[in-house]
Amino acid sequence: YVTHESSLPSVRLNQPAPPGTSLVSDAVVSPSGRHLAFVARDAQSGHSALWVRALASTEPYPLPGTAAASNPFWSPDGRTLGFFANGKLMAVDASGGPARVIASVTGTPAGGSWGTRGVILFADSMRGLYAVSDSGGPVRQITRVDHAATDPWYAWPQFLPDSVHFLYQVVAIDGSRAGIFAGSLDSPESVRLLDASAATFA
Repeated sequence: YVTHESSLPSVRLNQPAPPGTSLVSDAVVSPSGRHLAFVARDAQSGHSALWVRALASTEPYPLPGTAAASNPFWSPDGRTLGFFANGKLMAVDASGGPARVIASVTGTPAGGSWGTRGVILFADSMRGLYAVSDSGGPVRQITRVDHAATDPWYAWPQFLPDSVHFLYQVVAIDGSRAGIFAGSLDSPESVRLLDASAATFA
């Protein structure tokens, strides 16, 4: 048999906070691996915003219209960023332009994932996982936090390649309930894949 080493180069970089700001999130890398996005807070105003950097450049730039942004995630084509701000799930072009509202989020957001079939999956940490079209419309609850089973919150949903199945994290007082779970947009049932001691998913 023949083995092939990847032709993609390894990249190591350090992204400090832009001048006059402090970092308030980890960076998320675009699907192409050519851009990263992060949230930084302005030291004078105290307002946070999304910043984007092309890895071929050393200078990140802020995205207008993203005040109070949190939990950014990329669209599959890497052209758009989803994020949460002021009780809304929003999207903005990574090259700039007006941000648009996709849906209202009534609780505390805890991450999102943008599938290739035009669906965004996001976590409301105290309620469960929800799905909505990336063009807006009705929001559908996919999983529900089981408070009777001491599941305090769900977080960090990530679509698998088929954009139907997904992974997410459950944090629970009962260690036998915590861990990484697999679910599907087509079913309310979930399967626990990793227990709490092995779960480092974010």
